[in-house]
Amino acid sequence: MAARVSARELTLKHGGEARVRLARPSDAAAILAVDRAGGDAGGGVGLARRDLPRHAAEQVDRLRPTLEGDPQMGAILVVEVPPPRSSVGLAAPGLVVGHGSAHRYRPSLCRHVAVLALGIRPDHQGLGLGRALLDGRIAWCEGVRVERVELTVLAANRRAQALYQSSGFEREAVRRRFVKRTDGGYVDDVMMSRWLR
Repeated sequence: MAARVSARELTLKHGGEARVRLARPSDAAAILAVDRAGGDAGGGVGLARRDLPRHAAEQVDRLRPTLEGDPQMGAILVVEVPPPRSSVGLAAPGLVVGHGSAHRYRPSLCRHVAVLALGIRPDHQGLGLGRALLDGRIAWCEGVRVERVELTVLAANRRAQALYQSSGFEREAVRRRFVKRTDGGYVDDVMMSRWLR
């Protein structure tokens, strides 16, 4: 039985509004922009700009298996906030400021395990969007009967680790000097997991 995901409205910590919904192929450019903003800011992610697709069309191809594939194997959520109203009072489409994905391992003996990943634009962190995306991904995992959920987070990203621990994730391992920054410095990566059943 596939997990049903409907759009969900949120009130953010500062009182603003946001909406969490399933990603569509048309969101590919916005998801890429979130990843670029996170990579440019550093600190939270182990991605360099050169690791990301250069164009939205490449991003669509990269995300297509999840966006159009078997909903039992993976799904992506996006969180969007309303843009400022235009001077003529017309509302534009929402601005995607974060995404969360969950993917099951494909080998049959590991299919009870899913990997999560979240990304929030740095200028929208600390508002409760990460919690909403994490809760949505956990709900999907429960709906498709995933038993174990795992993720990795840079050791320096204490805020994200606190979020995951507050949701029941435990530290499992540290991959020492796993990420080598463009300046030559190293960062440890923390593996975390949570059992759902």
